[in-house]
Amino acid sequence: MVKRLLMASIVPALLGSAVAAAPPVSAPPVAHGLAVTGADIVTLSGGAILRNFTILVADGRIVRVGPASRIRPPAGYRIIDARGETLLPGLVYMHVHLANTAGADGDAAQRALAVMLSYGVTTVRSMAGGVNHIALRDAVERGRIPGPRIYAASPALHDGNTTTPQQAIAAVDRARTAGFDLIKSHNLPDLVVWQAVQDEARKVGLPVAGHVTNEVGLSRALAAGEEVEHLDSALAELLPPGSRVGYEQVPPPAILQQLDQIGDAALTALAARVKAAGSVQDPTLAIFERLADMDTPVGVLSARPTMRYVPPAVLRQWADQHRQFAAEGGLSGVDADRLVRIRRRIVAAYHKAGVPIMAGSDTAQSFQVWGDGMIAEIEALARAGLGAEAALRAATIVPRNYLRGLVNGGSSLHWKADFGAIEVGARADLILVKGSPLENLAVLREPDWVIAGGRPYDRATLVALRDRAAADAAASAPAAPPPDPAVPAAQAPAANGDVASAEAIIAALYAVISGKAGEKRNWDRFRSLFYPGARMIAIHRDAQGQARARIMTPDDYIARSQPLLYKMGFFERETRSRRETFGDLIFVQSDYESRHQPNDALAFSSGTNSIHLLFDGTRWWIITVAWS
Repeated sequence: MVKRLLMASIVPALLGSAVAAAPPVSAPPVAHGLAVTGADIVTLSGGAILRNFTILVADGRIVRVGPASRIRPPAGYRIIDARGETLLPGLVYMHVHLANTAGADGDAAQRALAVMLSYGVTTVRSMAGGVNHIALRDAVERGRIPGPRIYAASPALHDGNTTTPQQAIAAVDRARTAGFDLIKSHNLPDLVVWQAVQDEARKVGLPVAGHVTNEVGLSRALAAGEEVEHLDSALAELLPPGSRVGYEQVPPPAILQQLDQIGDAALTALAARVKAAGSVQDPTLAIFERLADMDTPVGVLSARPTMRYVPPAVLRQWADQHRQFAAEGGLSGVDADRLVRIRRRIVAAYHKAGVPIMAGSDTAQSFQVWGDGMIAEIEALARAGLGAEAALRAATIVPRNYLRGLVNGGSSLHWKADFGAIEVGARADLILVKGSPLENLAVLREPDWVIAGGRPYDRATLVALRDRAAADAAASAPAAPPPDPAVPAAQAPAANGDVASAEAIIAALYAVISGKAGEKRNWDRFRSLFYPGARMIAIHRDAQGQARARIMTPDDYIARSQPLLYKMGFFERETRSRRETFGDLIFVQSDYESRHQPNDALAFSSGTNSIHLLFDGTRWWIITVAWS
């Protein structure tokens, strides 16, 4: 059973570095004078539409809004004839993952920003922090690259890099000094460590957003004011206390069956608690619904038009992950429907109770990409019971209000959260579309114009951004190992769950070499666990009884072991583990037993694996394995 479903912090590291055939599309300058004339404005208030209005923009701000009959654009203003089209605020994407790159021509982060902008996303919150995201944020603000305004989360804090209160305090302080806008809390099951993160973040004025483990529980997160992603721990809150352990975001079938029997009264009570706490929620419905879709063939998913923005190697990785989840997740079609249904019911109850809901889709992963994934999330929220208008508010006004309620507007640069509405004084973040999104949300996928902070992008430019991103993705290749191992490239795509924690990568190591006689091992999966240049060391005694070390690369190990492992049944499992941390290096002493069949009463071999691991800020790597 997959314990934790969304480990997207690894995904950006796998998006590769592109070799662009030509420079990407440049960002236009901020318009000194811009008039959008004759537009129908969606007010996002009670379904009201202001017909035939004109909006004047100067130096990145909306300076006037009114009926077209009463406003004449000043001389020298650029005119956008919007008659018969609909104008609405730019979209605010509250959960996305960007590669840890600085936005060089054609790199993975630049590609993602360009695609998002082409779908009308004008503000984004990056939830997989990297050291380069501060420079990336600056590059967008200066107009060096086209893209939405970025609110940058810190590198994720989890049980692989934050295991003591002291480490928690130090990590929060480093994030504050570096200029990140918020703390990303990931898998922090230790209550003392989790609380230390909350306390220190509050002390230095940084908000906390992210995961909530079942060990921590929703009640503590609500009390602390953490902004909750993925509806984390909400499912557990609906169950008796004894049923809340052993899983995280995707419960096993027996628990899903229990959840399917939960009555409306329990959901109403949960929603009332969340509302009373003043909590803001980012459900990320669409990505769970994509993952739960076991019926659509991988080939169909891979052929979707938006997959052209994804490098071929990553598409293959996603296909493997999809098959792995189907095989190991233990979810039948009925179970998947139950998962989708309970999540939608929770969102509907939250909405009915007045809980603020924001839109974020946790892309890019699992055949859902930036931009289009945002529209998919808006559509999923609408289906869950919000309807089109409230779903659009979740992508505009609600995140604006959330940020306004934070210290410094949720920005280390003290930005005012002045987007999300078409009103005088607001930042000029606007989308112009054909048709009404209140009637058909799909029209958001093909905007005619996007204005981001006063920078106007017409349809031809938006198409060029997409085409350039597709070309860069097609030309991308795994990055060569740099001299500094801060952001290495995998020799083979790594499965999301395999490299998300120290425990996961060790479990994957044992799993991939184990199998029945005649069963081929997945050696690409095996290779993906190892850092470039990693070594495997077998300690043995020669004919004279002298201890020797056979030093191998992973490929050497495959060449030596593959015939034997294929011939005989071989199952190796960990029996005990000890771990010590030294800075960025973790040493794991992993005792093991080997059997020919998994249920054999006696092991034919036992020993210990001495494993050195590195966490680079986005994923785990095996540096060395030595065994005897």
